[in-house]
Amino acid sequence: MLMNGRDPFRFPRGNRRSRATAFSTSFWNPSMSDFNNNTASLTSSISSLAGDSLVEPQEAERETDLCFGFARQRWQNGILLTLQAAAMFGAGAFLISEIPATPSLKVQMAILGGLLIVGGLAMLPKIVVDFFGAIRVDQTGIHMVPSVVGFSAPWSIVEKWEVRDCNGVTASHSIRVWASDTNRSHTVPAGFLSHHDLHRLRRVMVASSPSEKASA
Repeated sequence: MLMNGRDPFRFPRGNRRSRATAFSTSFWNPSMSDFNNNTASLTSSISSLAGDSLVEPQEAERETDLCFGFARQRWQNGILLTLQAAAMFGAGAFLISEIPATPSLKVQMAILGGLLIVGGLAMLPKIVVDFFGAIRVDQTGIHMVPSVVGFSAPWSIVEKWEVRDCNGVTASHSIRVWASDTNRSHTVPAGFLSHHDLHRLRRVMVASSPSEKASA
């Protein structure tokens, strides 16, 4: 179709090459500034995704107060101990209740029943630690609760401390604290804390305590 003797879909002869070149350049060759901006944006996105797992926290962001409960690692053992304690206590109570029916064995049944009841009661502290025990480290010291079976050691009396990540395979403890107010060390048994918990706990202990108190 011609309009005023000219084809509307044809460029003027002199401008055909320059317009084709301009179109090609603007479509296929993005500016270097856009490329650099996109690259920087992609790099920052990757860094933000990897930051939580690969980069150590800055000094200002490090934790100085941490508390871990033992129930996450020990709840199954706590249930087993509870069942054993209930069975021993029940068996002991049953034997003692049957003493009037067997007067010839009353001494033996009384002794056996009493031992079973004492054994069941002796498991209660372990059950309490498995379900309700926790270790807390802060700027005041190292504390294991409940206090009846735990300990509290302010940094002023802590002579040395040790954190061992052996997953309970060969070690008898995962945390040991030597304090000046006692002749024996305070310990947290192995298997009470996970691998991740022990590493976080060690970082807090390093940040909260004098560096020379860490055991080699």
